[in-house]
Amino acid sequence: LQELYEDVSPSEARWEEALSALSVDIDGINAVAQNHVAALRLVLQVCGLLNETGRTDEALQRAKEAATTIEQHLSPDHPLIGDALRAQGIALYHQGQYDAAENALKRARKIHERASGSQHPDSIADLIQLTHVLRAQGRQAEAIQLVSRTLSRITKVPQLSQWTGRLELTGGWIKHEQGDFSGAKKYFKA
Repeated sequence: LQELYEDVSPSEARWEEALSALSVDIDGINAVAQNHVAALRLVLQVCGLLNETGRTDEALQRAKEAATTIEQHLSPDHPLIGDALRAQGIALYHQGQYDAAENALKRARKIHERASGSQHPDSIADLIQLTHVLRAQGRQAEAIQLVSRTLSRITKVPQLSQWTGRLELTGGWIKHEQGDFSGAKKYFKA
């Protein structure tokens, strides 16, 4: 199953095919997940595919089930709880439940930062998703502050260049939405 996921994840056209194949085995994965971190990671990757294909109800349910399993069998502070919370936050965002999404993403970020630090890709991914929620809530000023603070910490870390680019793009769009086109250019030029 992991090979199937890795084979299709870059290709959006094949996501439905992957989900169809994975759905046959998802209950078996959930049973195995109680004892295997790799299986739990796969369940959370499937949640990402479900979110990306608009199946947010199913993604939310699977992420909640994964979080329960992780809490019962690993730890309530395990980094995979953060991954499950991020998956929930993304689903809730797509469903327009912004307050619940914000809470889930803030909890995810706190867990990831405690486990791996604020410059870890998981912490940054949580932050990027949180900025989308803040934007949807009309809180662009707060979102841009979050982007700016994070960029000031990670810009000089070469291993994080992928995340720096994503944050710069997010910052540019926020500035553009605020009507600050020169501010947007500063983010987009980077």
